[in-house]
Amino acid sequence: MAKTGKDREGNFHPPKGRPSDNGHGAASSETIEEVVEYAENDDKLLSNAIIRHPNRNVNKREIRTQKNDVPPPNSGAQPQPRVQAGRMEEIQLRTTEDFNTLANSQHDHCVSVFIPTHASGVEVNEQVDAIVFKNALQRAATELKEQHVDAEEIQRILKPAQQLLKEDPFWRNQSRGLAVFLADGFAQYCKLPFSPAHDVHVNASFYMAPLIPSILSKEHFYVVVLSKKQAQVFKADAFGMTLVDIPEMPNGMEDVIHFEEKDDKNLFRTGSSGAGKGANYHGMGAGVPDEKKNISIYLDEVDETLWKEILGRENCPVLLAGVEYLTSIFRQRTQYKNVWPESLTGNFEHMDANALYAIARETMRPYFGERAIKACEEYGNKSATDLTTSVVADIVPAAYYGRVSTLLVRKGDQLWGTFDAQSNALSIHETRQEGDESLYEKAIVKTIQTGGEVHELEPSAMPVDASLAAIMRY
Repeated sequence: MAKTGKDREGNFHPPKGRPSDNGHGAASSETIEEVVEYAENDDKLLSNAIIRHPNRNVNKREIRTQKNDVPPPNSGAQPQPRVQAGRMEEIQLRTTEDFNTLANSQHDHCVSVFIPTHASGVEVNEQVDAIVFKNALQRAATELKEQHVDAEEIQRILKPAQQLLKEDPFWRNQSRGLAVFLADGFAQYCKLPFSPAHDVHVNASFYMAPLIPSILSKEHFYVVVLSKKQAQVFKADAFGMTLVDIPEMPNGMEDVIHFEEKDDKNLFRTGSSGAGKGANYHGMGAGVPDEKKNISIYLDEVDETLWKEILGRENCPVLLAGVEYLTSIFRQRTQYKNVWPESLTGNFEHMDANALYAIARETMRPYFGERAIKACEEYGNKSATDLTTSVVADIVPAAYYGRVSTLLVRKGDQLWGTFDAQSNALSIHETRQEGDESLYEKAIVKTIQTGGEVHELEPSAMPVDASLAAIMRY
């Protein structure tokens, strides 16, 4: 029996499971029946697919696009990455261009998998995310079979994802969500900053709707946490916030205001190794400098540093957080004009960043809804013209042809059917039929691809009682 436990250096060595290759560097050949069997036997998954040596090199599974995959110049074709069995490529979907590249990928059978994941907690220790993903693959295998895809192609499509199941470091380093896109010769994944609904789609193109919030949310803001001991700056968006490292920021009041005694006089010095340059000495007679004046000098240094390092190039809101008298003085003296009218009042110097973000995000809720409110107002102003419609049969073709300027979508609704752009033939079905696509998703994707705006709204926020509403360009 194989030995397990710790070696003399204290490193833990788990029992070995099934080898991940045949000894020649090629991934082992699982059949599609094994994918289904994984879903029926969690113990087999955990023993054979998840446990791996902690020093195992996972970087060898990076994808490298071959030179012959690049289409000739001006061909208009999208490069289609070819992947070797068992390998996947991580992608970043930060821009509309990234979104469009994936949306334009065309294959006979596209599998899109979305699952919520966990960055920490018992779910990571118990490998919950891997089990959920394994069940999603089983569902994808079933749908591919129902679409009469042969077993060999199903195996080729799902094999990179099967290999991903075996990567223990991958599952221990997740964000809030995971999107996986699979086709024959195509395998990409993206870690998401939000938690998507658990979903699996098999169609002729990848399902993009769950990615839309991250593409549409262009708003960001800064949180400036003020205290006498330090000033912290965070950059935040709709999904989270991160600390901004500004070495030039003064390290509290003492880094700007220094008190010294000289010739029986109380002196204070402005300027330090932080934001100031050099030192200026001011005699104050027998008294100590006014506290409010010292605070003002310190906050002026903070403001000057913020302006030089960040805000001079920005026009987004700044949310202030701190005790009331500090935020009030800063608000009066700052040269930045886009300070949010409401402040977070209290001592936030040592608050957990996630807890602070939750408060900040709620305070900034109106900011994130501004564009949608303006879009609804524009729809109302143009409702008496031919430039607005809530008829799905008009909106879907218009989105394909680039006529939609703004699309308003009611959350939670769905509509199935097909649209042939060449023949302008639209078919709408009450329930999903074989070969159907989500017409709502297609309208959203096409609107984004042609430079339009999309807003997903709660039912009560829609300007009309309809699933879709559009403002046309012409």
